[in-house]
Amino acid sequence: MKDLRRNCIRLTFFLFLFGGARTTLAQESGIDAYGTFGTTWHDSAPGTAVNVGAGIGWQPFMGHDSLIRGLAVEFEVHHSPSITDSPDGISSRTSATGSLTYYFPLEGVEPYVGIGMGGSDHTRNPSGSATGNPRAIYVGTLAVGARFQLGDGWFVRPEVRAFKGILSGHISSPGGRAHYIYRGAVAIGYRW
Repeated sequence: MKDLRRNCIRLTFFLFLFGGARTTLAQESGIDAYGTFGTTWHDSAPGTAVNVGAGIGWQPFMGHDSLIRGLAVEFEVHHSPSITDSPDGISSRTSATGSLTYYFPLEGVEPYVGIGMGGSDHTRNPSGSATGNPRAIYVGTLAVGARFQLGDGWFVRPEVRAFKGILSGHISSPGGRAHYIYRGAVAIGYRW
């Protein structure tokens, strides 16, 4: 798990560095960097967890006048440091995902939908027994939200995202195995 977290942190750092280097190609595109704050919950057990993260997105065809204008590629790492109501389950979770997102370009607000995949890992509660919970898992993700432009490149972006285990169909949760993990979050970011 330490390796997954370490690699996620390295990937996020690399993506932020890459996002700051604007090339001539990027002049016809948009690069977003953002931080998120929200909560996660499971479909099989009570309890929620604070969730924080960071991400970067690239909208390569922003300067085009066609339907592909709204396409974006995004990478995100997020962490829930303390999951409540989990006496025999997990105590924290770190996930990293990449997604293909489509922004519907409207004036002042851009609703979006995204689909992607990635990985998720968790730590077990030391006083409990999280039997049947796999350590790391591949996840699929679906997101819906809207990006509101605040001016001068700044934006706010509320969203709801669902995660589902790809291979087993389950994700480790406080109550054992969940079909889905949901996250509601607000991102604040900047676009170059």
